[in-house]
Amino acid sequence: MAANPISPAVAGTLLVGLRGGLTVGWVAPATLAKVFGMDPAHEPTLPYLMRLFTARDGALAFLTAASKGDARRLVLTTGVVVDVADAVAGVISGATRKVPPASAALATLTAVGAAALGVIALRD
Repeated sequence: MAANPISPAVAGTLLVGLRGGLTVGWVAPATLAKVFGMDPAHEPTLPYLMRLFTARDGALAFLTAASKGDARRLVLTTGVVVDVADAVAGVISGATRKVPPASAALATLTAVGAAALGVIALRD
């Protein structure tokens, strides 16, 4: 078995940073939508949906950073489940062309990356 290049501690830190970074989109949801290749001018509900997404990630970032032991494992596991669901949603949205393919790919890869970091952090 190959050695994991990212330690659980580093993975947890990266995950908190990723989730925390996305939380900035709560104050600029239209900008975050554009980063993901979506057009809020043509979909006026995007800012609302981005705020829901970023509030959830902010809560997960805070709880991951603030928790230890079994509580941290629970938060990390919850985050992995949420990230896998987000990845599946991205695949479905891309396959059905509900969002532009590049947007679906970026959202899916972001969710897969977060899930992978969560799984690695759970090894701590």
